[in-house]
Amino acid sequence: MRTLPRAPQLAVDNSAGGMNSTVRSINSVGDPGSRFHGLRNSMRMHHVFLRFGASSLVCATIDNLVFYVVYRATGTIAGAQISARAVSVIFNYLLVHRAVFVSDQHHHVALPRYLGLIVFNAVLAYVGIRFLSAFTPLSVFASKIAAETLLFAANFAMQRRFIFAHHAETAPPEPPSSHL
Repeated sequence: MRTLPRAPQLAVDNSAGGMNSTVRSINSVGDPGSRFHGLRNSMRMHHVFLRFGASSLVCATIDNLVFYVVYRATGTIAGAQISARAVSVIFNYLLVHRAVFVSDQHHHVALPRYLGLIVFNAVLAYVGIRFLSAFTPLSVFASKIAAETLLFAANFAMQRRFIFAHHAETAPPEPPSSHL
């Protein structure tokens, strides 16, 4: 199980009074060797975001292709949206679970959460498509791409934090152990 180190907490010793305060680092309880590695943690998060972007590009290609074909055949946005999501969700779930977030969440926990987010996302995208295609000069297909692009960062954050989170990341923060 992968855990992320916590940032060291700072304690201020004002016992001498006045302007000469001592600041010292407090390591995580039970882990005297823990250190905050800002650059390493930032790089790790950026790699996850890049993998998410790459998997999203693959799945968006599938989603947009199915949407385009079904929309051209039927002329209905809802039918095209549902068909496209039904096909792309299979690929997307497998990619984000295994390759992007390398999640230790079991499928019986992660999959229902993921599907709930997908349904919510599909409704928001549908509303966005209808709004953009009605009130802007964008076509339905361009409106779809615009609406889903706007949802991209929120999807990353929701999936990383609530669906495929590692157990250490979901633990509540420890309260400070010193008095200020």
